[in-house]
Amino acid sequence: MIETAVGPGPVRECPSQLGRSAAQIFAALDVGATELEQTLGVLRVLNPTVVPEELTVGELDRAVLSAYRSMTGRDVDVTTRCESCGQCNTFTFAAATESPHVPMSAWAGPGEGLRQPCCRDLLALPDEPESAAQELARRCAVGPRSGPRDIDGFERIDTTLTGSAYGPCVECGATVSADVDVAHRAIVEIAALRADFDREVDALAARYGWTPAVIDDLPDGRRHRLAELARAAL
Repeated sequence: MIETAVGPGPVRECPSQLGRSAAQIFAALDVGATELEQTLGVLRVLNPTVVPEELTVGELDRAVLSAYRSMTGRDVDVTTRCESCGQCNTFTFAAATESPHVPMSAWAGPGEGLRQPCCRDLLALPDEPESAAQELARRCAVGPRSGPRDIDGFERIDTTLTGSAYGPCVECGATVSADVDVAHRAIVEIAALRADFDREVDALAARYGWTPAVIDDLPDGRRHRLAELARAAL
């Protein structure tokens, strides 16, 4: 369960602040074969000193929040409607206000435990859910005792920002809830920014004959303005 502050909807809009690394960020989305690989690629571009595969999943969620903030100038929002009064409520997730990640292990007995998964553990798992869970438990096993681990132990050491968020409705005070997967929501919105970016590149190339490399190097504000002028002239 995730408890967080809520505010009135709808989600606010804010222009992107991708800077000159935008093309590299979006290229990472194109290269990644899975959503996790795309997320790792984006984090690698934004902070080359970090090896994102070594982050635990809880650390990844918080890193994605920070990355999304640096790219867009806003936090990750999830909007839901109150079942009692119909008011839209927005849950806001920000790296600065979320509880910090806490490293921990789950022990089922002497010499038999599980550590928190890191992102590398989640790569190339079997497609079948039960087999994937068993393989993940094998990769994350700690302690000298051999044999399979109890996968239920992962629930006790889960520090991810995934689950149900709860808070009081801003209008009537009734409890509102929303299903939340912060990293997924952020990467989906980053992909939407890529679509906007591609449309701007297409408009500028058609209008001025510029190459993508020239357009990629434009600061965000100038690219936005010129793309609007180019679309109006076409």
